[in-house]
Amino acid sequence: MSKPKYSEGIMKVDKIIVFGAVVMLTATAGVFGADRNAETAPPKKDIIARETHQSGQNKTKQKDIADKEKPELPEQASDRAKEVTDIIWEHEFDEPVGDAIFGERGVTAAEARKLGWAISKDKKDSENVKVPYAKMKVIPDFERSVSFSEGKYSEKRIEFYDKNANAIKTRERGTFEQFVISNNGKYVMVKRKIPYSNLLGEPGYSGGELYRNDGTLLWKSEIGPHFIDVSNEGYVVAGELMPGEEAPRDFVFYDPQGNEVGRIKNPGIEWGFGSAKFSRSGEYVIIGYSDLVEKKSVIYLCEKNGTKLWVKELPLSSKFPFRFDIDENIGVLGVGYSDISYAYAIDWQGNLLWKIPLGNRGGLIPKASDDGRVVYIVSGIGYIWCIDKEKGQILWEREEDLKLTSWDLPLGKIPYYHRVTVINDRLYVWGGTAISKGGVWKPLLVLLSVFDAETGKLLHRKEYPNKLITLIERNGKVYLLNVEEGKISKIK
Repeated sequence: MSKPKYSEGIMKVDKIIVFGAVVMLTATAGVFGADRNAETAPPKKDIIARETHQSGQNKTKQKDIADKEKPELPEQASDRAKEVTDIIWEHEFDEPVGDAIFGERGVTAAEARKLGWAISKDKKDSENVKVPYAKMKVIPDFERSVSFSEGKYSEKRIEFYDKNANAIKTRERGTFEQFVISNNGKYVMVKRKIPYSNLLGEPGYSGGELYRNDGTLLWKSEIGPHFIDVSNEGYVVAGELMPGEEAPRDFVFYDPQGNEVGRIKNPGIEWGFGSAKFSRSGEYVIIGYSDLVEKKSVIYLCEKNGTKLWVKELPLSSKFPFRFDIDENIGVLGVGYSDISYAYAIDWQGNLLWKIPLGNRGGLIPKASDDGRVVYIVSGIGYIWCIDKEKGQILWEREEDLKLTSWDLPLGKIPYYHRVTVINDRLYVWGGTAISKGGVWKPLLVLLSVFDAETGKLLHRKEYPNKLITLIERNGKVYLLNVEEGKISKIK
């Protein structure tokens, strides 16, 4: 394990391109280059070029470009997002990285400059400043297939570091394991995937582990329910999961010390699916059971300790947690299936507001707007709907006609849409397709589409071949990650 490399600066960017938990960033100068059709904005007067520092080398460059015009770029987007955002800092590892948690440490401005950080000229050498450091990083496993739905590769291991970038602990990933980081980055959970039936309940194939982000093991379970998600305070929701299409039994809630504090019992569903998910604040949990035989779903809203607030049954089957969105203190948005696909909304008190048919349009993903007024539904095969949140009225819809000019895709010309998010008046949709190489699925193409959220008009479309670029949203902060290059940028 080697020490990371850093670069930092303040750089105005042309467009923030966000898709679900995945964002693309295109800048007039920056990590990932420029959009093909973007208009170049006049430079800001306070722009300072970022300084790049490479550990182990005496290479440092810093250039003041205030009051200088930037050259116009040849490849640019057809319409620019209204918001202009700073790249706050960049952090470059010397190996691929799938995720990271950062802390801050205090140093003098002189020490920060020596480390390679571009500090404002107004700061005296003796003044104290705070600089980030990597507390933990996840090393991806390129020998395993990429997961577009999660925006990542499988993990190989996690590594914990002190403030001086010295490695203090390593945790290798087991065959059936996966790492989950809490929304605020304070906790790392090891969850174990559902194994083959003959291994269910055996040590190492059930339960899970909970760590602080400094590598301290808080507690673990070897044969209990499978860990599913972890809150910002270290609460864990786990499930008595079953292999195949056998429905989960109970869902169990644990406090940060590993004590069981609550339980939701299976409502009588034998064959189907089920899962659980904390809200962004970690104060609430949505639990869903889906009955494959009777084609119905049973949805629970609970507090973090398992206290049940309400339960709602719908005559639709659904795959939890991928097919719903929690709009905290407003309601639950979801999609389900019977003979055709439906979208629905439930208010925060558990009342069904509406249910509308959408036909058979592939896998559907719901997403609420920032203000909670409308719901967007995106289909995996290129359909998009904008629905009034209160009335359930379709405001606009569109069918995509994807024309990809740079690739002749062997797996089809339409990358499967599977992530969506809304920022201000823009709707960002991420699609991707992969190719099998030696039995391992590798990214073939990432496709980003940007729409006007009010009208559905296509504003921009860009193809990103042969790489996985993903977004980390954590505790109100946004990081852009190029997995293969191990380069991460804090942009919010």
